Amino acid sequence: MGPPLQKGLAYVTGGGQGIGRAFAHALGEAGAKVAIVDLVLAKAEVVAEELSLKGKQCTNSLVALIRALLLCAYL
Repeated sequence: MGPPLQKGLAYVTGGGQGIGRAFAHALGEAGAKVAIVDLVLAKAEVVAEELSLKGKQCTNSLVALIRALLLCAYL
């Protein structure tokens, strides 16, 4: 059996630092694909690189940011 979130996708807002960064790492370790969303793209890029170096699937693309914003707009 694989990791518990192997087929999941997690959008982590504020994922470039602090608690958001910790959640991004924890979700990546649990097997989720992680979309790191942060107002400061450079911070999101650093966390994405950290996860990539661990072999975890992640993105910090503008598309991920736009999708997260659209999702929040409908909530």
